[in-house]
Amino acid sequence: MGQEFGGFLYRTQTKRLHSIQRIFLVQFTRAYRATSTNALNVLTGIPTLHIVARAMYLKFQIWAELAAIGFSAGWALEHNQLVNIHTDSQSSIEAIKSAEPKSEFVNNIKEKIYSSRLLASLTWVKAHAGNPCNEQDNCQAKLPTIIGQYLDLPAPYSCVKLKIKQFIIHEWENY
Repeated sequence: MGQEFGGFLYRTQTKRLHSIQRIFLVQFTRAYRATSTNALNVLTGIPTLHIVARAMYLKFQIWAELAAIGFSAGWALEHNQLVNIHTDSQSSIEAIKSAEPKSEFVNNIKEKIYSSRLLASLTWVKAHAGNPCNEQDNCQAKLPTIIGQYLDLPAPYSCVKLKIKQFIIHEWENY
């Protein structure tokens, strides 16, 4: 999928996904072959595959950022060192700040941060604003996608379903 997926597909890849999905959509709806793929997507309520792929990529980014924050807080606690964690992920900060997250994964990260609150602090920085440390961190964060390291991050189904649905509807309307 190119050098880095980055959540975006090339035009040829998108067309290939459309043609693959179209076969099944025509079978599901029993529509005429002349019916457009977008019309079949609307009739079935099934979003286009490239939009679903993008949504899944965004979900992975949020959970990877949370994992890095949790790791940093745990390291500070384990080594009794002061750490200032910089992140450009507002969604990760909001997940940590939420009153009652339903995800055990987010709850574990909140527990690490609160137990290390005298050692670790969490700071939001603007993304791609020329901050050299943030740009270097972004490069480091992309390494697992290139190297292929597997990390199982359980996401709460209801949250993921809502976020993906909102994203798909937004992308679908702007397609």
